[in-house]
Amino acid sequence: MTNQHDAPTRESAKVWQSVSRLRLTVDQPDPSVLSARDGLFLAGHLEGTDAPGSAQVRVQVSGGDPVTAAMTPPAPGEVAEGVSWSAYVDVSQLDPGPALLTVVATVHSQSDVVRRQLLVEPSEATRTGGSGFLDVPEDESTIDGDVLLVRGWCLFEDSHVARVEVLLDGVRVGRARLYVDVIVPGSEHKDATVAGFEAFVNVRHLRRGRTSLVSVEATSLKGERWAPAAHTVIWDTPEPLPTADLETVAARNAAVLAEVHSTRSHVVVFTHDLGYGGGQLWLLEILREVQAHKGLGCRVISLADGPLRETLETMGISVHVTTHTPVKNAFSYEGRVHELALLIKSSNGGVVVANTLTVFAAIEAAQRAEVPSLWAIHESIDFGVYCYMAWGPDGFDPRARERVEASFKQPKGLVFEASRTAELFSELRAAAPNYVVDYGVDIDEIDEYRRSVQRAELRTSAGFDEADKVVLVMGTFEPRKAQAAIVAVFDELLVVHENVHLVLVGENGSHYAVALETQISRTRCNSHIRVIPVTSNIYPWYELSDLLLCASDMESLPRSIIEAMAFELPVVSTDVYGIADLIDDGKTGWLTRDRDLEALAGLLHLVLQKPGSELKRVAMAAQAIAHNRHGSQSYGKLLVRALLGLRKDPEFDVGSVLPLLESPNQP
Repeated sequence: MTNQHDAPTRESAKVWQSVSRLRLTVDQPDPSVLSARDGLFLAGHLEGTDAPGSAQVRVQVSGGDPVTAAMTPPAPGEVAEGVSWSAYVDVSQLDPGPALLTVVATVHSQSDVVRRQLLVEPSEATRTGGSGFLDVPEDESTIDGDVLLVRGWCLFEDSHVARVEVLLDGVRVGRARLYVDVIVPGSEHKDATVAGFEAFVNVRHLRRGRTSLVSVEATSLKGERWAPAAHTVIWDTPEPLPTADLETVAARNAAVLAEVHSTRSHVVVFTHDLGYGGGQLWLLEILREVQAHKGLGCRVISLADGPLRETLETMGISVHVTTHTPVKNAFSYEGRVHELALLIKSSNGGVVVANTLTVFAAIEAAQRAEVPSLWAIHESIDFGVYCYMAWGPDGFDPRARERVEASFKQPKGLVFEASRTAELFSELRAAAPNYVVDYGVDIDEIDEYRRSVQRAELRTSAGFDEADKVVLVMGTFEPRKAQAAIVAVFDELLVVHENVHLVLVGENGSHYAVALETQISRTRCNSHIRVIPVTSNIYPWYELSDLLLCASDMESLPRSIIEAMAFELPVVSTDVYGIADLIDDGKTGWLTRDRDLEALAGLLHLVLQKPGSELKRVAMAAQAIAHNRHGSQSYGKLLVRALLGLRKDPEFDVGSVLPLLESPNQP
């Protein structure tokens, strides 16, 4: 038996020849830029064996536990020499500095071994590369308020961006959102239409002086680094504005409101729009329960129209479509609150439901109309960042914002989908009771659908073979759902997973969607990616797929994940906010970090290798949770009981119906 060793090197050729018959290659990543912060995805080929079934490749880093690589022989009818191998190695616990990476290939039937050794550079050791620009903040710019916007673009010539870290005065304060639809003119790079990154950082509680240095550090999947020059920012605090005249107008409006009579018989619901989003469908289930109670009137007031309006009107629910609340001027905001209060009373409102953060003015309007309210907050976002994203650094009059922040204490309850979402509002919500109510989907409808179809027929009609692995991404196309990052991951994974197909459901014609289409057309895997427009006919895609993938960096409790669980579809997801409450990592699904392409690629690679029996076990465990905790009837009935109680008695104890959030901030 031959046993050859080559000297470790950073710059050695990809192929190492020995006197052995075996030929071992490391094709990915390039050994000349071999570095990684947390994990390393490796792939290559083993040639020179007449018995690929007895071949084994193992990878070891600095004496750690060896990892057995997945072996992929040529497909039937394919002309190829040898077998492909791939492995993911965790290097997050290594000390800074070069570490020895050993790849050993063995063919037992030939009594033959070949070894390859390379140096991997974790942590601070870097190799520079890439190009880009830090656009925001500009150098020497002045920042008003507590939110810092960091925005720019970055590309690596022969790789994809894995992560972008944001640093304030040299301290890491978070990872930026990747693959934002920023176009690099003239570039033919695969990711040139989605080259942007951005981060909104709330600096309220961060230690800082009069000025700060803002910098970013980008890392590619090959371990290359790019870091532009740091920009200096100057922090400023605006002077407070007078409120006396505003209080006079509010008092005059209150006198007008007192003259309006109301029977207090109806439920008045405010929502942000009437599309097919998760928050709207959550509300639809509640409205169905409301309509089941005879004599309980209902009116829906939406800030934007959408297809659900026709559905609600068919149910007999009156719908009024208005516009967003003006906040740039405090007097305009006061006028809108007064108008909404008049609308509540003229609608005979006895209880108000505010659905989503966007309808914040409805809560103060309900308080003005002396009508109890419940506020359902679905958004997992810091409120200061939310205001900055919606209106910019100076688009929200501080006097209006102060009143909005005070409104968090006015409802009879704040309703959240996840405890981690509630934590984001801990400073604002202190005085109001807080409840966490599990999201629900129509389990009976899903089960009935599954009994009515044949999965094999659905796959055939969609053009998929039995051997294909179909990965589904369900959600409207937008940067926070990270479809472009997923496309970049698949561009890498297709090297070793040739039968994987990606289905993206939710194309909406947006600028981001157009940029995504261009990115897909430039990848090596474009024939394996299918784009489906927004549709209400989503059940077939759940039923025919093999895996649901969610890479979002901002979610509370995604409806798509609960639906996938109900369909017995295994889930791979980022661990943001309520998703970590929903999925028990390794038992009911698999979780990884958000805004980290390397982590996502590594986990997806591992899951795609798992045997069908393990996928089935995890999917069945997840389905049991969906049936037990997330049926639509449970949360709908609970909330309607709370609404009925408040309509009858404004002092009704909502905690006798809804589960109270256990929190140190809870009074």
